[in-house]
Amino acid sequence: MLSLLFLFAPVTSAWSSAYCSARFAALVDFQYPSTLSHLGPDVPHTIKNLPKFLREKLGAELVAEAHRPETRFLVVSGPSRRPLDYFDPTKVTSIREISNPFGAFNSAEVKLKDGTTTYLLTNINGTSRETQVLSLLKLAGVHSRRILFLGRSESYRSIYRRTFRNIGHQPDLVVFGFANTALEGILENPAVRESGRMLEKNRAYADRKWIKPRFDQHELQYLGVQVVETASGKKIWFIDNEYGDRAGWLMQALNDVGANRTVFFGTAGSLNPKFKVGDLVSPANFAVAETKLQNTRAQSKLALAGTHGDVDSPSLETLDWVAEQSRKGVDYVEVELQKVLPHVTKDSDFSAYLVISDEINTTHVKDYTLWGEAERQAAKIKIGKILNEHLRDAGITATDTPEKLTIHHFDAKPGGTP
Repeated sequence: MLSLLFLFAPVTSAWSSAYCSARFAALVDFQYPSTLSHLGPDVPHTIKNLPKFLREKLGAELVAEAHRPETRFLVVSGPSRRPLDYFDPTKVTSIREISNPFGAFNSAEVKLKDGTTTYLLTNINGTSRETQVLSLLKLAGVHSRRILFLGRSESYRSIYRRTFRNIGHQPDLVVFGFANTALEGILENPAVRESGRMLEKNRAYADRKWIKPRFDQHELQYLGVQVVETASGKKIWFIDNEYGDRAGWLMQALNDVGANRTVFFGTAGSLNPKFKVGDLVSPANFAVAETKLQNTRAQSKLALAGTHGDVDSPSLETLDWVAEQSRKGVDYVEVELQKVLPHVTKDSDFSAYLVISDEINTTHVKDYTLWGEAERQAAKIKIGKILNEHLRDAGITATDTPEKLTIHHFDAKPGGTP
């Protein structure tokens, strides 16, 4: 874990004694990890408008405070807790939660009685999330001496596994990623008797899952599994992708309950002009030689091939970094797949497809979260065609239509280990 890098660093005197509680007996000097050494506010980046990007991801207030040398940042890895859990309450003047448009963390302004102000960033669970948030701070120009990094990531594998077991059956197929889009595609079949009701249920779940939990809520609060039962009794699970190494936790939990037929959907950024926004790809090769994509079926002819490269966050993609990846023969980069594949068992049926969401080497940069309805519909058609192939492989024919949709939210309770 990222946090383990700092356990033996010397104690610093730069931080207020308000942090010296029973929970955090030692305060350590923070250094950005070496994987972020190539980043900086003035380093040429593939993100064309870096200030705008940082305002969208950190929020305008945190970006402004990044330029104030007296402001400090307390970054806490692991599931969220209440802000006062990280401070000596007798030394706190006020705590104000900050509205952050980006869902990767919660933040608050904490004013202390010694006159200092600290910005708390928490609910940052998973090594990839840690890298993502720290890279944003480095791009914003926050020096490492202004950061205190505490805590450690906690795997959600047991939460996923408990929820899957409570569903009470093994799925005939798991759709891992683009869950709402893929489900919408099969529910729009005119032969589905309860199409309208189930589509509305799918949309309501999609809207609710984007609600950002409060500090005192678990970040999986509104997420879960959508289970479709067909006329013949076949079961299909639709699950949203998780970020980075967290997707690996989810794959481990699927293994734990014997779910052995999975089709994975994600997005990737193209480094090779051959691959355009909207293209569907399925990696034939990986930049990491030992990574393999083993399938019990041939990949769909509807998908292009290419060489896959791993990245923890688009914020790492400087021009020099992209040039280096291109020299290695990487065609596109993506965040989750190489964290998932090590957990795919040899006896399982696993296939992976990625939609090209942006072209990093050109001016045509467009993240899929900013797509309009036309792009989303085009992706839905391509995903639907691929999904139909995998439904047939699972013994689910076009006439075996969905009859029931049930939502099982993750059995998650707030509060991590401080």
